[in-house]
Amino acid sequence: FDWLDRIIAMLGRAGVAVDLATATASAPLWLYEGHPEILPVDINGTVINAGSRQSWRATSPVFRGYALEL
Repeated sequence: FDWLDRIIAMLGRAGVAVDLATATASAPLWLYEGHPEILPVDINGTVINAGSRQSWRATSPVFRGYALEL
């Protein structure tokens, strides 16, 4: 990750803060649209729609497969 350290340092010198994270906490809309089975379901069986962070089903093999590809 040396190359990334250099870029983050360069941005820091320019006054730009960097928050680095994976995209798993907030999946892209195309993933929800293509694979609605990754959406979580509450205790009453109601599907929780996409649009907030961590709105995916952790046990979904589809979601886990995409997350591993990151």
